[in-house]
Amino acid sequence: MASSSEQNNKPLLMLMSSDGEQFTEEKSMVVQFCRNVKTILDSSGAAAADGIFVRKVDAKNMALVLEYCKHHFEKDSSKDPDVQGQLKRFDAEFVEVDLLALCRLILAAYFLGVKKLLAVACEEFSGRVNDRCPPEIREILDTLYAHALQDDDEAPPFKSAIGGDLGLVPWKIISSKLEN
Repeated sequence: MASSSEQNNKPLLMLMSSDGEQFTEEKSMVVQFCRNVKTILDSSGAAAADGIFVRKVDAKNMALVLEYCKHHFEKDSSKDPDVQGQLKRFDAEFVEVDLLALCRLILAAYFLGVKKLLAVACEEFSGRVNDRCPPEIREILDTLYAHALQDDDEAPPFKSAIGGDLGLVPWKIISSKLEN
């Protein structure tokens, strides 16, 4: 949360997941990797100072995306080939999850605007369905969608991920609506 309480003199930002879990992270890290959060902060100014509610990303996937960002934040600027090789291995291992989890990770990266993670996860998904024909891919996606409905009792965001609303709302706007 961007507030007077700062850890190591670094401004913090609070992100709240769709299921209400709060994540307080170093603001510079979030702004560097989460393009959509940066856009909200730039356009909302003081309204986003208390934090941002990300209504289309659950806590589990928010934690994964932030873990990815932290890992890259510490090592991305290095020109050392060994460090870059470690990052490639980390990326490859990071997306070694089942297809449903991979789709949810893709959506979390999309909604938060984490380009690097989105590219890595989409490449992994593409590799898994590369040798299949379009009807088979459709069947996979429909199966994933049906499975997600069983887990969540509501439509997961990836059925309507293509669209305008990214589900990011400055926390001050949410809290003011709750008070009314």
